[in-house]
Amino acid sequence: IVLPEHEKEWLTSYVKAENWITESMNDIETEEQIYKEAKRYIIKQFNVLESESQTDKAEGHTTL
Repeated sequence: IVLPEHEKEWLTSYVKAENWITESMNDIETEEQIYKEAKRYIIKQFNVLESESQTDKAEGHTTL
């Protein structure tokens, strides 16, 4: 979903946010649901085609 050519700009913040969510939630099922809903929102809000989303493959998350 995020442009790979700008990875240097967002990767550190992304990792920090992901770590914070994991530590705060302490519940993998709830965490996965949050990611699923956030992805759904972003795809809808920014009209992103599912085929354009590369974060799932790179991160090991499941697709919608």
